Amino acid sequence: MKFSRVINHEICFHSKEVYNLYELFHTRYSLFKQVYTHRVNKAIEYMIDDALTAADPYLKISDKIHDPEKFYLLTDSLLNLIESSQIEV
Repeated sequence: MKFSRVINHEICFHSKEVYNLYELFHTRYSLFKQVYTHRVNKAIEYMIDDALTAADPYLKISDKIHDPEKFYLLTDSLLNLIESSQIEV
């Protein structure tokens, strides 16, 4: 980003940065194809979604997404809290 500029409504980069930009987008594409959409990753994503949805009535997670001061406290520790909970759903 240090070598980028907006010129005539286009993002321009120094010619020496072409390879770095190519690698950036190539890595992003590779991660998308191999990791983000992998069937195991998607299955885990759905399980986490189910856990958060089931825990919402007890932990009021959805109320915190509208308040930035509360939202930033929603970390991975939330999953540990749900996992160690004694509440049967």
